[in-house]
Amino acid sequence: MTSPMDIAAACEATGTHTKTRPAPAWATQRALETIGRYFNNRLKGVFAGVVEQPGVLKNKVNCPLYLLCFAVGNKRGKDIAIRIADHLLKGVR
Repeated sequence: MTSPMDIAAACEATGTHTKTRPAPAWATQRALETIGRYFNNRLKGVFAGVVEQPGVLKNKVNCPLYLLCFAVGNKRGKDIAIRIADHLLKGVR
């Protein structure tokens, strides 16, 4: 399982931890997509439903801090819960 320290290490390796040398947007985006796919695949094995695109919370220098994934455990309520979560996560994508 990927920890926040792994994300911080990736952020530092790409140079997004400094204001003077930001990483290329494609490198950071690709890393986030890879981590997001990994988390979602793991969540799909346990939960009834998972929002496909996680949200990303970044700090003031645009370094990702958190990847917000949403999973639903109730099979009957998963459709509406996923729609609501998808709507809420649009603000942090």
